[in-house]
Amino acid sequence: MRIDPALASWPVPQAPVDAPPVAPARDAPAVNVYGFLSGSLGLGQIARLYRRALLRAGVEVRSFDVTVGPGGLQCKGPDVVPAPARDVINLVFVNPDRFDELRPWLDAQPSGQRHYTIAMWFWELPTLPASWSEALAQVDEVWVATSFVKAAFEGRTARPVMLMPPPLAPVSAKAPADRHALGLPTDAYVFLYVFDFNSTFVRKNPCAVIDAFLAAFPAGDENVRLLVKSSNGLHYPALLHALLRRAGRDRRILIRDAELDRGRMHVLQASCDAYVSLHRAEGLGLTIAEAMALGQPVIATNWSGNTDFMGIDNSIPVAYALVPVAAGQYPGDVGGVWAEPDIAAAARAMRWMADNPADAVELGRTARAAIESTLGEQRVGELMVSRLKEVARTS
Repeated sequence: MRIDPALASWPVPQAPVDAPPVAPARDAPAVNVYGFLSGSLGLGQIARLYRRALLRAGVEVRSFDVTVGPGGLQCKGPDVVPAPARDVINLVFVNPDRFDELRPWLDAQPSGQRHYTIAMWFWELPTLPASWSEALAQVDEVWVATSFVKAAFEGRTARPVMLMPPPLAPVSAKAPADRHALGLPTDAYVFLYVFDFNSTFVRKNPCAVIDAFLAAFPAGDENVRLLVKSSNGLHYPALLHALLRRAGRDRRILIRDAELDRGRMHVLQASCDAYVSLHRAEGLGLTIAEAMALGQPVIATNWSGNTDFMGIDNSIPVAYALVPVAAGQYPGDVGGVWAEPDIAAAARAMRWMADNPADAVELGRTARAAIESTLGEQRVGELMVSRLKEVARTS
């Protein structure tokens, strides 16, 4: 077991970003995108994905970059000067718990313009916090990434709740692997799990991945590795040390805690053979979808948002039991339930992949095709344009 906080200095070039087309979408309204567009957090990556899909669909987008300052949220923008009298739609990627902090920037729109505000919100449990009711009353519509989140919001608001799946950019070429930089042997079968300590350690459940790995390969001499790539662990020293102690049971388990840009992350993903997520709940499961888009075989808990794009034909869903969410385990103390994944089932799946790598590769190919057909950037861009046009006609 090793931890490498200096991984962020790993000399890997930033992945290039394709330029969006310039042909405008006919009759589509302009969109103001508010989000953590320069941030490395998951909500920032989500906002960038949807913004990119809008741009590539020909929508006029004005970007407002939200950051967390000493006194709360700050907002910089727009990056494009708006037309003085054109109606626009606000698309907000800031969750309800901080929506009030963004309100001054939403209210500071040019006079004479009509504004319709759509919130793209995420949640990981079947029930929303009661404290979100005020923010729900301040938006005209809610977009959600999965049917799991849709059900949670529809149980709390009469506002339109529209399913807009995450638009994943096509992977034109797999990044080059660099196992040497990661401390990984070239001939080992490598499992990967990626999580952020800020996204709640108990929910992400990385210790379950370690336990499944230990159960799958108990002899200690199998040529396998588990790479757990975390971020923001240094802000949670007790939890990080608990993870390190768990990983310390086997030298084949590596912990890498660092912020990585997309280029380095792509190389890290390409350096691994399979992806494992034994989460207790996911509103979306972006890292799962990204792994599948790269053609990696996936093992993941068969519950919550990721079940929209995972199934027995393109991955290995892991059985679970629903258990109560204990007080203090998740922000908001809303109670409810989440999944406790079957560690033994996950271990069997990991063992199967390591013993049958050619079959696992074929499963990954199926996964990639499934993601391209359901979460393709062009498809989701067309869905968004269609809804935006409808809003412009009827609001």
